[in-house]
Amino acid sequence: MTVTYDSPHAAAATRDIVPDASPVAVAQAVQNHCPGWLVFWSPWRRTFTAIACFTRDPVLIDARTPNDLLDDMREIEATAGPGRQWA
Repeated sequence: MTVTYDSPHAAAATRDIVPDASPVAVAQAVQNHCPGWLVFWSPWRRTFTAIACFTRDPVLIDARTPNDLLDDMREIEATAGPGRQWA
């Protein structure tokens, strides 16, 4: 997989970042590699959840897989632009 965009968590999508593959550990690894986001595993919905901490309006993302979550997070970051404002 080749990552062609500059994102604070692009490396997280291209390498193994934790030996523990539990959903909680994966969410923590994504959280560690994605500044500006609160990321956690939602066991009652069985989804990964991310909340943007840099947007004026609340942005909450739910995804079944970490890859889908990272894709959606990148889309929000691109929409916010390079001069995104921290709320």
